Amino acid sequence: MRIKEYCLVLMLLLFAGAMAYSQENRREFSVDFRVNNSVIDRNYGNNAVQLSEIVSFVKDVEQDSASSIVKVFFCGSASPEGSYQLNKQLALDRLKAIEAIVRSEVAIPDSIIIYDDSYISWESLFDAVKESDLAQKDTVLAIISQEPYFIIYSGDNLIDHRIVKLQKLDRGKVWNLLDELYFNRMRHSRVIFVTYKEEQI
Repeated sequence: MRIKEYCLVLMLLLFAGAMAYSQENRREFSVDFRVNNSVIDRNYGNNAVQLSEIVSFVKDVEQDSASSIVKVFFCGSASPEGSYQLNKQLALDRLKAIEAIVRSEVAIPDSIIIYDDSYISWESLFDAVKESDLAQKDTVLAIISQEPYFIIYSGDNLIDHRIVKLQKLDRGKVWNLLDELYFNRMRHSRVIFVTYKEEQI
């Protein structure tokens, strides 16, 4: 009886050892842009490192038979200066720029691609200001938190009303400080890879 029990336990252990489970991983890369520009400059900021890491990551996934890319998010972002139309187009062009580089390195089916066209990352600006000691911080956070709506900016151009309110604070001093501290971080595009890897347990 003990021999049978021992054999059963051994079989169960061997079966469990051969089982596999899927582990989801997310990896994000980001490149930055100059003002009013959607061309990726490898010599700007940390772009060269990020682009090199994208290539290395894709190659590692392709060489690992247990791994596969199941979703890819492409995101483009602009800083708040300028009209809605300008920022929306900049964000879209930046998204396309990073997408072109990624798809030149790996074949990605359209079915697993997700685009984020929010165009201005107000959430990231809110978080950055919240952690700061910025003058009139509470007022700035209250404005950022307001529901967006657009007003006429110049000609037929539209602008988010929150931008106008921020620009008027302390005769433009708060806006200039926001520009100096945060806006350069908002001019970027990102790619997020979601992969599954079969792990043996």
